[in-house]
Amino acid sequence: MPTLVFRGVKPSDLQTLAQPLIEKLSQVAQCEKRVFTLELTQTTHFDESGLIESYPMIEVHWFDRPQEQQDEAAQVIADFMKNLGYKRVKVSFIIIDRTAFYDFK
Repeated sequence: MPTLVFRGVKPSDLQTLAQPLIEKLSQVAQCEKRVFTLELTQTTHFDESGLIESYPMIEVHWFDRPQEQQDEAAQVIADFMKNLGYKRVKVSFIIIDRTAFYDFK
């Protein structure tokens, strides 16, 4: 935790940005790099005309943090994606209640 779920992103792009993105986000979130997980979900998008090309949509699953940290994290993610050539990026946050999170090792 945090886990970032990417949709509409090429695997090679996620591979390219994984290390530097985790590095930067660990500074923003003030947590260790080892706790980050990036997940790529392959999706197919349609509208009323049929199959369409998508844009990146990233969900950030994490524990509640100050709004300023969340805003900065969203901007960092968007900047990394735009630097890879994506023109539109959506970032959303799923806030996990610490009392509802279990990690069995």
